[in-house]
Amino acid sequence: MRSAMVLGVFGSVGVLAACGSGEALQAVQRQPPAVAIAAPGQALTPLSSDGIGSSIALARVGDRKLAIVADADAKSVRLLDTRTEEELPVTELHGEPSQLVVGADGRVFVGVRDGAEVDVLEQVAGDRPSLHVTGRIATAEEPVGLSLTPDGRTLLVACAWGREVDAFETRTLARVFRAPVAREPRAIATSADGRQAYVSHSSASVVSVVDLMSPDHAVEPVRLEQPDPEGQEGRLAWRQGFALARAEMGIIEPGVTANTGDTTVRTETYGGVGEDTLPAEQFDVAVLGGKESAPDALRTVPMLQFTGCLLPRAAAYDAAGEWLLVACDGSDTVWRVDVRPGKNAAGFSAWRTGDEPTGIAIDAERRAAFVWSQGSRTVTSFVIDAFHPNAGKGDEQGMVRTVALGPRVEASDPEELGRKLFHTTGDARISLDGRACASCHPDGRDDGLVWATPDGPRQTPTLAGRLAGTAPYGWNGSRNTVKKHVTNTLKRLGGTGLDGASMDALVAYCMKMQAAPRATLAFAVSDPLVAEGRDLFESSSTGCASCHMADGTFTDGNRHDVGSRSASDPRRSFDTPSLRFVGGTGPYFHDGRYPTLRSLLLASDGKMGHTAQLSPQQLDALEAYLKTL
Repeated sequence: MRSAMVLGVFGSVGVLAACGSGEALQAVQRQPPAVAIAAPGQALTPLSSDGIGSSIALARVGDRKLAIVADADAKSVRLLDTRTEEELPVTELHGEPSQLVVGADGRVFVGVRDGAEVDVLEQVAGDRPSLHVTGRIATAEEPVGLSLTPDGRTLLVACAWGREVDAFETRTLARVFRAPVAREPRAIATSADGRQAYVSHSSASVVSVVDLMSPDHAVEPVRLEQPDPEGQEGRLAWRQGFALARAEMGIIEPGVTANTGDTTVRTETYGGVGEDTLPAEQFDVAVLGGKESAPDALRTVPMLQFTGCLLPRAAAYDAAGEWLLVACDGSDTVWRVDVRPGKNAAGFSAWRTGDEPTGIAIDAERRAAFVWSQGSRTVTSFVIDAFHPNAGKGDEQGMVRTVALGPRVEASDPEELGRKLFHTTGDARISLDGRACASCHPDGRDDGLVWATPDGPRQTPTLAGRLAGTAPYGWNGSRNTVKKHVTNTLKRLGGTGLDGASMDALVAYCMKMQAAPRATLAFAVSDPLVAEGRDLFESSSTGCASCHMADGTFTDGNRHDVGSRSASDPRRSFDTPSLRFVGGTGPYFHDGRYPTLRSLLLASDGKMGHTAQLSPQQLDALEAYLKTL
């Protein structure tokens, strides 16, 4: 465990805060330059009281209403006057902002995803609103979700790769606690009474409920898996938990239920897609807790079979209209969903947005919603009550406005085209059932599922950061290039296929996707436990490096029979997977038979390497090293 300095307001050194394992955080030790901060009466006033973070927030300063935007591509925070549509001074960061939230005292807390920190921004004195970084807080890896407790005293941070919730006192920026949660947390929200925090996950069928009142801050995972409606023994997995909203009825999470198919038999296409089967994935909504319910009380909203919102990325609850607004990546729309008890949820592609909508904020006074679209760098606004099923296709009655922020995004750029294709849903070229590449690979990683495929049960592999130099591809190791493998995958999904330029753009984007953070070699050597694990990994006694070459690829590029064939596998041998980022990509083996690294190490002795002779401490060391790869 490492420690790093926390810089308080105006750059003064505050208390020590422990960080998660990974690369040392030099950024949090830099003192932000001093500036004149606006007086309390000139500070920002948040327009939302729920304290839930998003990539866009609304605030008031003087007679202005501002949209505050986390522009990840430009590594900056942008300000937009929502009345005049004037873009105000930009605040540059040294990393990619994820979510932001405005405190009652006017400070803006911004997660810096690739910097493992939260930056604290304050209003600068002057005629025009502008923000300046006045403090930095070290967090675990990938702070992506932010939330404030109802009393505003505690900032909660969901850290994706760190798999934990970090809590800080907002006044002093001191760490209060840290709580481990399931893999890939993405959003966090507190109950209205401030007693629990709810955490959604992109690749786990749970909502993690953190007890904010108990001394140990216990975490209760609430299962979101649903029974198979056709009466089979299987259950529908819950995925794409990127957003949360709070209402009187409880904490609302839009997501996707995945029907992976019967993995004991081989199927024609992934998920067993066909006329007589359920869609492989469909939009769904869950509600937890509530004013008069236990924190883990769960109900699912009765849904029609909606497959048009397969990548829900943001949500906001309109209390006056009792509607849930959901931003749908892939279709670039905002859906209006009725989630009231006893109602059958009805969703509409109500408003068109820019490419890749990632955040929604509601101005209750104006009855207007504002949506930030990262792909096109635009803010789309619309009047919630002026609902029209085709709104957004034009500018009917001025209901929809779109303002571009920052440099214009050229859609013709190959990398931007690849990014768009990766996230597009409902494209017949990619799949028969509407799924996008990002459906199985959220953020370019993996969904943690095992799918029924024509080759047998197959665990979804992580793509981001794992493709370069690790050929051949696929668990069978039958494709020697990424292009050939993607071409074959689209065919198996029932897609008609992409033209040459589009395929090249998609492959180029896949090769450049941002990988998860990982420890540097210097850190691995400096930690005694990790260093011991590295020595064990490379030793002849374990034999790990004989197949997982310690050359940065961690694969020998060959197929091996390690006795892992299942009844529905046509072949005995499988490709040696790269171990890059293996610590966060469970379950393991081609059929996901091992849920954890430890279970894999204990069960695979003699089949692939030798671990039976290792002591518990040595197993700890080997596992610690694997988690740094």
